[in-house]
Amino acid sequence: MEQKSFLQTGGRWTQVKIKTAIASADAIANYLFDHQAVGLEIQENNDEYSTLLAYFPQDDLTTMRLRNLRRFIAKLPSFGLPGEESITIEMRAYDSQDWANSWRSAFPPQEIGDHVVVAPTWHQMKEDEPQDDELGDQSGTEKILIRLDPGMAFGTGHHPTTRLSLHLLSGLPFKGREMVADIGTGSGILSILAVKMGAKKVIALDIDETALNVAEHNFVVNGIKDHVDLRQSEGLVNLTGKFHLIISNIVSQVILPMIPSYPQYLRKGGKLILSGILDSESQTIRTALRDHGFQCLQVRQQDEWVGILAQKGN
Repeated sequence: MEQKSFLQTGGRWTQVKIKTAIASADAIANYLFDHQAVGLEIQENNDEYSTLLAYFPQDDLTTMRLRNLRRFIAKLPSFGLPGEESITIEMRAYDSQDWANSWRSAFPPQEIGDHVVVAPTWHQMKEDEPQDDELGDQSGTEKILIRLDPGMAFGTGHHPTTRLSLHLLSGLPFKGREMVADIGTGSGILSILAVKMGAKKVIALDIDETALNVAEHNFVVNGIKDHVDLRQSEGLVNLTGKFHLIISNIVSQVILPMIPSYPQYLRKGGKLILSGILDSESQTIRTALRDHGFQCLQVRQQDEWVGILAQKGN
């Protein structure tokens, strides 16, 4: 499955700029992904509002896309989320090159914690910066470079849920024999980090075909394809074997019903990284973990999002 970068395509593009209450941002982002946005940037403005920048080809479907987006936003209150009264939408046309330059300037390399640097493929790393094609146990003091272009799958390192997962994962020791499962891999960013830190093998699962295409492309770019088994699956359905570590950066509504099943896939003393959890849902998740024999080792928070590192009991 070969993925052509949207930056390489010609023509004109429409930027849809959406200012929304933070509580509605993820739902709108998922809607845009599902409706073939070829790029999406999420900017955290403050504690209350986010700005989403989505890009679509400029064609005869532009008016219909905007109308359907407004209909979706009008339904948000039925899901308990802020709706039209807290959301503004603006549109702007770009030539291909103008869009590419604007898009690229919005994504400089970003350092996440002490050990991880996420950089687009077009960024030339300096000699004193982390380099490509470095695999093995890098869980010490060395910085790990992950090449990732903004695209059509969730998880570019800019959203708090992904950053929390990267922080928790980069703090774990790897000995070169670990088996890891990445549930809801999205862009594949967490699988990439696990392999570059020394994991022997990663089983990466996602239900979305677009995400699987993007993840496979990213595995090739980062030189880890032979270390990852990429599968289409909903939740734990196609997972087999026992793992030293399971990562689930999804949402609480998906994580909670999987908690009773996690222990059967973890080795004795195996660890679990959970993210995509709102602060208001954190206690429910932690209680369920304790009820099923897990010890919560670490809880990190960024904005209203929480990430949890837990360990299976004896």
